[in-house]
Amino acid sequence: MKNTARVIITLIIFLFTFESVAYAKEICTTQYGGGQTCVNVDENSKLSIDKTIYNPDHKTYEDHVSASSYVFTAGEEVKFSITVKNNGDVTYKKLVITDELPDYVDFVEFTGEYSGDKRDNSRVLVWEFDNFKKGDEVTVKFKARVVAEKDLPSTIGDMQTTNVTRVEGTRKDNNKKDENADYSRFYIRLPRVAGDVTQLPEAGPTSWLIAIILILAGLVTKLYITSKAITK
Repeated sequence: MKNTARVIITLIIFLFTFESVAYAKEICTTQYGGGQTCVNVDENSKLSIDKTIYNPDHKTYEDHVSASSYVFTAGEEVKFSITVKNNGDVTYKKLVITDELPDYVDFVEFTGEYSGDKRDNSRVLVWEFDNFKKGDEVTVKFKARVVAEKDLPSTIGDMQTTNVTRVEGTRKDNNKKDENADYSRFYIRLPRVAGDVTQLPEAGPTSWLIAIILILAGLVTKLYITSKAITK
């Protein structure tokens, strides 16, 4: 009975101690060649973020563009849109949106109403806003381009590519950080290496003849073994 009471008291202390903890979630995306890129964000973030990519086939922005829908090719333009909204009751004295371009995709230009800054040789894009109040919403856009065919991996297939965007807000009331993240997945057509086999050779008369001979040889061997067993 004493042990049961101790367990109950321990649970109560645990619940009261961690009641106000903001649990984090992890967003992980698979990169070409193996490995993952992971971003830890606040599970209870009041900053919502919606990252979308333009699908040329559907002529609309979507969360992701699947390989069955559209595959981008070498040198092709890729358009992105990012919308952030303050769903909380506090004001963020500073809001920072950061987009890190994936490999094999280069920045072209900022589009839409807001321009950002280019860092790390234009692979990291940053937008900053002040006094982001309750209910405020902002949308930033930019264009990128798939690298030239000679700069793509020399292999066959459609390469899965992921573009991750993060947002961080600094609260005006207590200077605490509020974070969130989103990503768009799309595919890039890789060049075919010279000499690659595009299809299996068709089975001609010779192939069929060899197959029939092998089948007959197997049947004869089985009959021979069976007859020997009966004789014994």
